[in-house]
Amino acid sequence: MKTMQTFSCIALLPLLTACAGNVGMQLPAAPEPKPRALAPAIEFDPSLIEPVTLDYALKVRDKPFGQFKVEITRETIGGRRAIRAAMDGGGASMSMSYEVVFGAQDFTPISSRSEQHHGSTSTVTHLRYENGKIAGTVAAPEPAGGAQTQQISIEVPAGTLLPGMDEYAIWLADLDADKTFTVPLFDERLGRAIELTARVVGEKVLTTPAGEFETWVLETETESGARMICVRKQQPHITVFQQPVGAPVAIELMGIER
Repeated sequence: MKTMQTFSCIALLPLLTACAGNVGMQLPAAPEPKPRALAPAIEFDPSLIEPVTLDYALKVRDKPFGQFKVEITRETIGGRRAIRAAMDGGGASMSMSYEVVFGAQDFTPISSRSEQHHGSTSTVTHLRYENGKIAGTVAAPEPAGGAQTQQISIEVPAGTLLPGMDEYAIWLADLDADKTFTVPLFDERLGRAIELTARVVGEKVLTTPAGEFETWVLETETESGARMICVRKQQPHITVFQQPVGAPVAIELMGIER
């Protein structure tokens, strides 16, 4: 088996769904007056994350559609050590980018950003975590044309992850046969915190252009959708293959640039 340096992949479920021709993102719903009772926070140790660049292929109905590059860096932001994961890529008439930043020592969320451009329409989200709240802006197209920008500031339960951090939670989780865990995750499309549950449902050996991997097969589920993910057995559990349930789109690990 080819050995790999530690890294992670940004969550691509909304982007993959959009590529399949499904409805894109919508403005968040009105915030609830109090945080909902969700799963308790789980501690994750991001110390294994090292700078690296990853190449992924996007396929639609098993045919090449586009490519994505994910770059992981360590940096200092306002005197605080942080990890930044940034993705850029696209295919056909679609381009997209996604970025999430979190603490390099305590996995605390700092900020996230996403942009989707499909033809003449665009959706742009900027979020940050501060004082127990998720704040920022969401700019999305309206059915009648044009775009609307909405300011949001929503109190969330302790331990809530920003969009994109769920991949890192899986990557750093203590996985084993039949393992199940749940984390609170902010959904920018719904405009509130929801639960993401990940279950180990099997194992398989996968061969991609990046190498051969013994993987755990996981099913993850939220009220916004479900996906199947194959991650490397060895911790950190890097994403080798990912596919939304019921959608003819998938991503596959193609290469690593250290």
